[in-house]
Amino acid sequence: MEPSNNCWRFRRKCTNGPCRYIALISSVFVVFYMLYTIQPSTVQYSPGSPLLNQHGTVIKSVPSSPKFSPTMKLNNMTPTLLERLPFEMGVQPRQGNASKSEDGVDYNDKNHQSSKSGTIKGTSKLPDAIIIGVKKGGTRALLEFIRLHPDVRASGPETHYFDRYYDRGEEWYRKQMPPSLEGQVTLEKTPGYFVTEKAPERIYKMSKKVKLILVLRNPVTRAISDYVQTMSKGYKNLKDFEDLLFEANGRLSSEWGVIRIGLYAKHIRNWLKVFPLEQILFVNGENLIKNPHEELIRVQTFLGLDVVIDESYFYHNETKGFPCLKKKDGFDTSKCLGKTKGRKHPEIRPDILRKMYEFYEPWNKKFYKMIGTDFHWEDQFGTEHER
Repeated sequence: MEPSNNCWRFRRKCTNGPCRYIALISSVFVVFYMLYTIQPSTVQYSPGSPLLNQHGTVIKSVPSSPKFSPTMKLNNMTPTLLERLPFEMGVQPRQGNASKSEDGVDYNDKNHQSSKSGTIKGTSKLPDAIIIGVKKGGTRALLEFIRLHPDVRASGPETHYFDRYYDRGEEWYRKQMPPSLEGQVTLEKTPGYFVTEKAPERIYKMSKKVKLILVLRNPVTRAISDYVQTMSKGYKNLKDFEDLLFEANGRLSSEWGVIRIGLYAKHIRNWLKVFPLEQILFVNGENLIKNPHEELIRVQTFLGLDVVIDESYFYHNETKGFPCLKKKDGFDTSKCLGKTKGRKHPEIRPDILRKMYEFYEPWNKKFYKMIGTDFHWEDQFGTEHER
C-alpha cells in the first residue's frame, strides 16, 4: 500500500533535510554512551580471559567462578592480590612428584595440591631458572619468598631430575613443573644439583639459556646445620659432630658429605666449564636472613622481573631468628618458615671451630677469586653467624 502523503513527506524531510544531521549526531551519541557504560574498568577482561598488569603483560587467567565478580575493578589491585585471586577461588597448582625435599619439609599443602574445583590455565614448561644449591644454604627460604611474585611459577617439591631421575626423560621432568602462562618464569629448586658432577652438562643440554641461582652460606655454619638436620631425623647411634669431623690421623674428613659440600671452589669449577659466570647469580645466604628484601631485589632483577617483593613484605621473627612474611593487600599471607628452620645448633668448642675455619679458608679464597665476590666468611669466626 502506498503511504500517505504526510508520512511520505516526513520520511523525505528526515533523509534530505536538516533532520538528517540531527539523526546522525544522535546515533553517534548513543554509540559513545553504550561504549562508556559497558566498560566500568580500564582493565579489559572477562571470566576465562587473562588479566593484564599495568605493563600490558599477562598476570593470571581468571576462570569462571561464582565467587568472582566480573564487575570487579582490577586496576586498583596490586600484583600480589592478583596472584592470590586463583587461590581464593579454589584454583591451585598441580602437586609435584615428591612430597618432601632434602630438608625434610612436607609440601603436601594448599600451595602444591591439585584442586577439583578448577585448574590454572596454561601449560607446564621446562624451567627458565633453577636454584641449584647449596643444601642448608637458604634455598627453601628463597623459593618461598620469590614465589610470591605474580610472574613466578615454582614447583614445590624438589624434582631431583638432574641428579637422581635423569633416566625418566625430559618429558617427565616437564610434567613436574606447574602450569604457567606466557611471560611467567618457571622455577625449580634442587640443592643436590650443585654437587652432582654431571648436572651442569645435563642442564645445558636441556637449555643453554637457563638461569642458575646459587644460595651460599658460610661453609662452617652450613656443615653444622647439615649435621643438626641429620640429628633431627632420629638416626640411632649417630656419632657426635666432632667424632665424625676428624679422621684417625687428626685431619678433617674432607670426604664426609657434610664437609665436602662446603668445598665451593671444587664444585663451581664444574659449572663454569659449561655456563658463563654471568648466567649464575650468587645469593648471600646470611644476608637473605638478615635483609631478605635486598637479596630478593637482586633475584627479581636477575630473572628479568619487575621488582614487586620489597622490604614491606617481611618482618623478623625474634624467636626463630628468621624473617617471616607479613599480611599483604587484605589477604592473610602471613607466614613463617617451617619448624625445620631455625633449629638450635649444638655448642662446638672454639678450637674445633678454628680448625674448621682454617680448613675452609684456602678453599674460600679460591672460590672468591673464581666468582669475583668476597663473602668474608673468615671474619665470622667467634660471631653470632656461627649459631
